[in-house]
Amino acid sequence: MILVISLVAGTLMEPSGRAGGSAAAVAALEFSDYRLIDYGYERVNAVLISTAGKHYETREEITKPTVVRQVGEYTDSVTAEMGVIENDVLTLEKSVRYWDNQGRTLSAEKAVYNRKNGTLEGSGGFVMLSAEGQFYGDSFVANSLRRTIEAKDVRAVINAENL
Repeated sequence: MILVISLVAGTLMEPSGRAGGSAAAVAALEFSDYRLIDYGYERVNAVLISTAGKHYETREEITKPTVVRQVGEYTDSVTAEMGVIENDVLTLEKSVRYWDNQGRTLSAEKAVYNRKNGTLEGSGGFVMLSAEGQFYGDSFVANSLRRTIEAKDVRAVINAENL
């Protein structure tokens, strides 16, 4: 696996003193127009784009992240207002929006994208719109490798014309 990172602008920050022994973290790098390309064997696994962010010792905090994944003919994407990357996990918060090229869109307040297995797990309620209807639930798992969305405690308004 090869990771390519593109920074349009970045500023290396010197750690500053902490008044009163505060344990507040200091960003080592602040960046804008961030792109992370995750290459697998003979293909791009995912592309992560962000408008700005900060790199800390164990994590990156990013603003307006977008992840685009493609598996064969299947494409999906997720966006949010804020994201935190730790290890192989991207936690997305505030106005999480998911779509795929099968016509499904999904909205949630929080979701976790696992880069290793290609899943996006949402919690705290969601709304999904598709040609089949409107679906509401408590949690979901979108899997781009299997091209599925699984959900729990689903309530639905079915569009019988498209079944």
